[in-house]
Amino acid sequence: MVQGIAHPKMAYLLKRFTQKKLVDPETLSQSELSRCLSIFDLTSLGIGSTLGAGIYVLAGEVARSMAGPSIVVSFFIAAVASILSGLCYAEFGARVPKAGSAYIYSYVTVGELCAFVIGWNLFLEYVIGASSVARAWSDYFDSVLDGRIRNYVLTHIGEIHTSGLSRYPDFFALVLLLLVTFVLGIGVKNSSRFNNIFTGINLLVILFITCVGTYFARGENWTNDFTPFGISGVFTGAATCFYAFVGFDVIATTGEEARNPSRAIPISIVLSLGICFVAYFGVSAVLTLMVPYNQLAERGALPEVFAMRGAPWAKYIIAVGALCGLTASLIGGLFPLPRMLYAMASDGLIFKFLAKVHPKTEIPVIATVLSGALAAFLALIFDLEALVEMMSIGTLLAYTIVALCVLLLRYQPGSVGIVKGGEKIFLTNEETADHEAPREDTRLTQETDGPTLQTARLAAIGIYCNVATYFFISILLIWGGHAILNGRAWAIFMACLLGILLVTFIVLLVRQPQNKTPLPFKVPCVPAIPLFSIFINVFLILKLNYLTWIRFAVWMTIGLCRELVFPDRTMGCLWQFSRRKFISLEKLGETKLSRCLSLLDLTALGIGCTLGAGVYVIACEIARDVAGPATVISFLIAGIASVLSGLCYAEFGARVPKAGSAYIYSYVTVGELIAFIIGWNLVMEYMIGAAAIGRAWSAYFDSMLHDKVQLWVLENIGPIRIDGLGGYPDFLSAGIIFVLMIIQLFGVKKSTVFVSVVTCVNIIVILFIIIMGITLARPEYWSDFMPYGPTGVLAGSATAFFAFVGFDVIATAGEEAENPSKTIPLSIMLALTVCFLAYFGVSAAVTLIWPYNKLDYGAALPKAFEHRGADFAKYIIAAGALCGMTAAINGGLFPLPRLLYAMANDGLIFKCFAYVSKNTEVPFVGTIFSGILAGILGMIFELQALVEMMSIGTLQAYTIVSTSVLILRYQPGTVGFVKSSEEPESSSELKEPQQQPTERSGRISRCIIWFLFFYFFGLSAFLINGLIPMYEGELWAVILAVLLVIAFVAAVVMLSMQPKSITPLPFKVPLVPGLPLSSMFINIYLMMELNPATWMRFAVWMAIGLSIYIFYGLRHSVEGKRQHEQEGYVPLERIDGKDDQDKDVETLE
Repeated sequence: MVQGIAHPKMAYLLKRFTQKKLVDPETLSQSELSRCLSIFDLTSLGIGSTLGAGIYVLAGEVARSMAGPSIVVSFFIAAVASILSGLCYAEFGARVPKAGSAYIYSYVTVGELCAFVIGWNLFLEYVIGASSVARAWSDYFDSVLDGRIRNYVLTHIGEIHTSGLSRYPDFFALVLLLLVTFVLGIGVKNSSRFNNIFTGINLLVILFITCVGTYFARGENWTNDFTPFGISGVFTGAATCFYAFVGFDVIATTGEEARNPSRAIPISIVLSLGICFVAYFGVSAVLTLMVPYNQLAERGALPEVFAMRGAPWAKYIIAVGALCGLTASLIGGLFPLPRMLYAMASDGLIFKFLAKVHPKTEIPVIATVLSGALAAFLALIFDLEALVEMMSIGTLLAYTIVALCVLLLRYQPGSVGIVKGGEKIFLTNEETADHEAPREDTRLTQETDGPTLQTARLAAIGIYCNVATYFFISILLIWGGHAILNGRAWAIFMACLLGILLVTFIVLLVRQPQNKTPLPFKVPCVPAIPLFSIFINVFLILKLNYLTWIRFAVWMTIGLCRELVFPDRTMGCLWQFSRRKFISLEKLGETKLSRCLSLLDLTALGIGCTLGAGVYVIACEIARDVAGPATVISFLIAGIASVLSGLCYAEFGARVPKAGSAYIYSYVTVGELIAFIIGWNLVMEYMIGAAAIGRAWSAYFDSMLHDKVQLWVLENIGPIRIDGLGGYPDFLSAGIIFVLMIIQLFGVKKSTVFVSVVTCVNIIVILFIIIMGITLARPEYWSDFMPYGPTGVLAGSATAFFAFVGFDVIATAGEEAENPSKTIPLSIMLALTVCFLAYFGVSAAVTLIWPYNKLDYGAALPKAFEHRGADFAKYIIAAGALCGMTAAINGGLFPLPRLLYAMANDGLIFKCFAYVSKNTEVPFVGTIFSGILAGILGMIFELQALVEMMSIGTLQAYTIVSTSVLILRYQPGTVGFVKSSEEPESSSELKEPQQQPTERSGRISRCIIWFLFFYFFGLSAFLINGLIPMYEGELWAVILAVLLVIAFVAAVVMLSMQPKSITPLPFKVPLVPGLPLSSMFINIYLMMELNPATWMRFAVWMAIGLSIYIFYGLRHSVEGKRQHEQEGYVPLERIDGKDDQDKDVETLE
C-alpha cells in the first residue's frame, strides 16, 4: 500500500505509522529484567490488582440500586465478558513474552501508531489508578481515625478551593505511594512477596465474610424477589461489574520477568479471573442473603449488614481486609507502569533514559522512580474523581486491540512468537511471501489448508468491517434503542441493515482459512470469542460521557505531539510546523482577484457583518438581565476591548494586504501549523455563522407570516426527529443563503453594492430608533443607573464584546481593496466606531423609553415602543432586522471563500479552492462550496449548540494577531509594506545601535512574548477559580497571586528593555507592548470562560482539520517546497530513506 503512494513524505508517514515490531527469534527469551516470578506470584499479582477494596463496596452498591439479589448473575455475565478478553491476553502472553502487555501485542500486529496510542493510554490508566487507590487508602485509614489527619491539615495548612484540585493536600497518600515505590525499587521478587502477603490476607477476609455470611443467610431474601429490577437491571449491573474485573492485564506486563511465560501467563490470567469471580460471587451472594437488598446501606454495606445480624465486631476484620486489598491494588497499579515505560522507551517511542535497568535489582529504575513520583504528586493535590473514568478508555481500548490482534494473527500466513514445543518463529507477511510459493487465488467459498496473502487480506477486511459495524450497532443501541422498541421505521430499517452487514462480514471472515500453527495457548472458538469481546468493549467505550472524551483528546494530543514533533528520523515535524511564510515585496501587490473595493465598500462590509440583527436583541438582553441602564458603559468597555484587537488587525492589514486575514498574519509571523489551526477555525466560524444567521433570518421572516412556511413544511414533508438536527428542513434558510451566494458570484463590486444598500437601511432604522428614543425618553428610568453594581457592568461587557465580532471580515479583502495599506486600517476603525455608536445609542434609547426590568423577553425593542404608544415602530424595526441579518449572512459568506483561496494557494488545503473565475475575478469554487455547505447546515442542522464554537475561532484569531504584532515589532528587518515616502520616525534613534533589534534581542523578545501568552492562560484560570479564596485570605491563593504579579512585572520589564523596530509602517499600533498584551489577555480570558461542551466540539473539529493538514497540507505546502530548494535545509531524500537505500545498494554491489 505504501509503495502505491506517489509522494515520498506521505509514503514515509504511512510506513512509519504502520511499521510493525520485529522480534529477533534468538533473543526472544533474553531480557535485562529478572526472570523470577512463578505462577503463584503472577496469580497473586493479578488477584491483588483486580480485587482491591472494590469488593467491599461495589457489591452493595450494585445490589441496592441496580440488580438486587440477581447481582450474582450480573457478576457471572461480567466475568464471562472479562474472560473473553482474558483469553486473548493469554494467547498473546504465551506467544510474545515481552514487557508491555497490549502495547507490545499491537506493535507486533497492527503497527507503531496504534501501539503508541495504546501504550500512552495505559500509562494514563496505571498512573491515575495508582493515585486514586492511594487516596482511597488514605481516606479509609483516616476514617478509622475519625478524620484526624484531614482536620489537622485543614487547620494548619488550609483548604484548596480551586476546581479540579482536592479539598486539601493529602500528604498521607503521598508518603504511601513513595513507600510503595521504594518497595518496587528493591527488586521484583521482594515486591512480589509483599504483594503475596497482602493479597493472602485479603482473600482470607473474603473467605471469612463468605463463611460467616452463609451462617447468617436467609433464603427468603432471594425467593421473595430475585430480580426486582428485571432483566435490564441484571445487564445494567453487569456493565458496572465488568469494571470490577479490570486489572488482570497487569500479568501480561511481566512477560520478561516470568520464569516460563508461555505457560505461566495464560494459567495465571485464567486463575486470577476465576478466583476473582468466586470472590465477587460469594460476597454478593451472602450480602443479599443476610438482609433484603433494599435495606443495604448506601456506603459501607458489608459492616452494616454484619451489625444488623448481631456481629458488629466484623467491621474490624473487614477494615483489615479492605486496607490489605487497597495495598495489593496499589502495588498492582504501580507495578506495570515502569514496565510499560521501559518497553516503549526500548522501542524509541518515548525518551530513551526510561529504559535504563539497574544492574543489581534488575528493574527499570528511572521509570519506577518517575512513575511513583508522578502518581504521588497527583494523589497529593488533585481531585481524581473526574479523571478516574478516563482509566476506562485506556482499558477498553487495550482489550479491543488485543482481541483484534488475536483475530488478525489467526488468519495470517506464517507465525509470530513462540510455538508449541518451544520453537521461536517470527515471520512477517512479507517474509512469508518470499519464503513460500504463491498459491492460486482463493475464492470466498473455497477451503484451503492454510492462509495465503490473499485470504489474509480478505480476513483483515472482514475483521475491520466487523469492528466498524459494531461501532454503528453500539451507537444505534445507545441512542436509538427506544426508537427500535417504539417501532420507529428508521430505527428498524437501520437495525435490519446493520444486521445484514454484520452477518455478511462474519460469513466473509469464517470462510477464510485459519493458521494451524500449534501455539502454547490458543483462544478457543475463533472468531466468535474475539469478536464478541470487541463488541462488548466498543459498546462500553461509547457509553462513556463526553467529558471523558474531552480529557482523552487532551491526553492524546500531548502524547502525539511527542510522536510527531520528535521523530527518530526525518528533519523533524517541529521544523515543518514552525516554518513561516516568505512575503515577496515585489509580488505583494499582485493578485488574481479584482482590486475594486473602496473605503466606503469595506466600511459597509465591516458594519454589516458586525451589527447584523444583534443590535435589536443583545442590548435589551444585557440591560434586562445583567447591567441595567449601565449597559451603555458595558458597550463602552467592550468597544475599547475590541478596538485593541482592531488596531492589531489594522497594522497587519496595512503591512500584509493579502487575502486570509488572521491566517496569513500568523503564517508570516508564527508558523505554518498555527496558521493552519487559525485558518481552519475561521472556516468553522464563518460557515456556522452564515448558517446560523440564515436560520435566524428564516425564523424571523416566517414569524411575520405567522409561521405559514414552517406549518406547510411540517404538513407536506414532515418533521425531523433526530437529535442534533432541526425540527424540520428549513428551505427558506437555504434559499436566502443560496441567493446571496449567487449575488457574490456576479463579482465582488456588485455584491458589496448590494451589502451597502441593506447596511444603509439597517443604519437608517437604528438612527430612527435613537431619535425616537430621545423624543420618548424619561430620565427617571436612569435613576437606578447601576442596579447590578460594577460586577454587572463587567459581566455585561464580556457579553457585549462578542457583539463587535465581525470587523475582521475587512482584513480578508486585502487583495480586493483599492489601496489596502490605507483603506483597511481606516475601514476597521470606522466600522468599529459606527458599531459602537449604534450599540450605545440603541441601549441608551431602550433603557430611557422603558424600565430595564420590564423589558420583554424576545422582541423587547418593538414591545418597548408599543408600550409608549408607537405601534408602527415594530414594522420599521422588522425591516431593519431583516436587512441587518442579510448583511450578516453575507459577512459570513464573503470571507470564507477568500480564506479557502489563501490556504489553497499556500498548498495547505485542496488546490481546487484556489480557482478564480476569469470573468468575475472571485474565488469561484470556494464561493460555491461555501454557499452550498452553509445552506445545507442552515437547512437541516440545529445550530444552537454549535454557535458558541464560533467564539473559540474568533478569540483564537484575535489572540494570535495580537501576539504576531508584538513579535514582529521586536524583530530585526521588516515584513510587508513600509512607508517609502518618509524618513524613520526618529533619526536620533538610528544613531544608537542599541535601539535597533538584533537577532539576539529578537529571540529574547520572542521567548518573553510566548511566556506571556501561556502566562495569561494561567492568570485567567486563577481569576476564574482562585479569586474568591484570595479575598478570603487563603494562604495558597495569596502566595500564588503574589507570584503571578511578580512574574508578570518581571516579564513586561524585560520585554520593555528590548529594542523595538523603528521601521516606518503605513499604520502602527500605538502603546506597544501595552495594547497588544491587553488584547491577548482579554481574548484568552474569554476563551477560558467557555464551557467544556464547546471545547469538546472544538476538539472534534480540530481533529478533522489536523488530519487534512498532516496527510495533505504538510506535503503540498508551497512554502515547504520553496524552503526545500534553499541551501541549508535537509533534502527530501532523507525523509523517505532514499539515502539509506542508495547506501544499501552500493554495499550489495
